[in-house]
Amino acid sequence: LAGGGGILGCLLLKGLADNVLSDTLWAKAVLLTSPAVATVGLSLTVPIAIASELVLPRGWLVDPSPPTPLRLAGALLVVAGF
Repeated sequence: LAGGGGILGCLLLKGLADNVLSDTLWAKAVLLTSPAVATVGLSLTVPIAIASELVLPRGWLVDPSPPTPLRLAGALLVVAGF
């Protein structure tokens, strides 16, 4: 392996944090509420993220470019789907 075991360790840690942790938290949310509420909450993360880009100061954002009209339309379609 080029780069040694550090890269493999980072990949494993990222996989655990992204997939296992998020699935565990979603399953916990299903147990605490209901499958419908947990899924709706998960689906609304994209529109909420776009809304937060419009509200938060530009200095707080990683990518301070404003949302494009296509992204805003996509967020509206997600919200309208419910």
